[in-house]
Amino acid sequence: MVSLSGFESASASEILAWALGAYGESFAIATSFQKEGMVIVDLASRITSDVRVFTIDTGRLPDETYRMMETVRKRYGIRVEVVFPERDEVEPMVTLHGPNLFYSSVPSRERCCEIRKVRPLERKLATLKACAGHGAR
Repeated sequence: MVSLSGFESASASEILAWALGAYGESFAIATSFQKEGMVIVDLASRITSDVRVFTIDTGRLPDETYRMMETVRKRYGIRVEVVFPERDEVEPMVTLHGPNLFYSSVPSRERCCEIRKVRPLERKLATLKACAGHGAR
């Protein structure tokens, strides 16, 4: 087990083992199922079968992402926790500005990301003490 002072020279597996041990159920891995995130999931699954994994489903994910979620579930036996944006925020935004508002301007893109990504992530992180991960859609 790695000590806090040893993080600089610790391997990713050692750091994950420390976090899993130190935080238990209050630790989760955030991933958008890209290569880097899958490496973290794989490393953690070799340490424990009880690793928590979550993703933000913006409502606009490609089919490949859903296939990777299913692959993670089948290969690792991990139930992926899916976090969605608040319906009461998405529906009026799309009704007023259309489904592709993020193409119209930088402020529209920022508004869309705030509602579909940032707020759901903040809600999830508020339930955890520690999180590891890479990438978000």
